[in-house]
Amino acid sequence: MRALRPLIFSLLLFGVPSLAHAQNGDVFGRWLTEDKKGVIDIGHCGDMVCGAIDYVKPDPAKTGTPHDEHNPDPKLRDRPLCGLVILYNFKETDPGKWEGLIYSPENGEIYHANMHLEGPELKLRGYIGISLLGETQTWTRAGPSVKSCRAG
Repeated sequence: MRALRPLIFSLLLFGVPSLAHAQNGDVFGRWLTEDKKGVIDIGHCGDMVCGAIDYVKPDPAKTGTPHDEHNPDPKLRDRPLCGLVILYNFKETDPGKWEGLIYSPENGEIYHANMHLEGPELKLRGYIGISLLGETQTWTRAGPSVKSCRAG
C-alpha cells in the first residue's frame, strides 16, 4: 500500500484535470449543422470558446463566394462567410455546459445560446431573453470527407 501512495497521489493530481478536460473538451472540433449546409469549427479563443464557419454548402442559385449579406451593418455585408466567427464568448457554466452568443448569418441577428453534448451530438440552443423562447439544433461531427473552405 505504501508503494501505491505516490501513484494514487499522481493520478489524483494529474489524472483528474486531464479527465475533466477530455470530457468537456468534446465540444471542440468540426460540427455539421442540423440543415447540413455548413460546418462550424469550435475551439479556444483565449479563455473562452468560439466557433467559425469552416464550410458553406454552395447555393446553386448564386455564384461566387458566400458573403454575410444579411448583416445589419452594410459595411460588413461583403465579408466572406468562410472563417466568420459565429459562436463567441462561450464560457463553461457547468461541467460540459456552455453559454455564449451566436450570430446567424441567415438573418443577421445575434442570440444568446447554450450548448452541451448528448452522446455524440452537440445540442445548441439559440434564444432571445430566456432559453424557453428559443430553438434547439442538433449538430453532428463532420467527417473527414467534409472539406474546409479555409484550406488553402
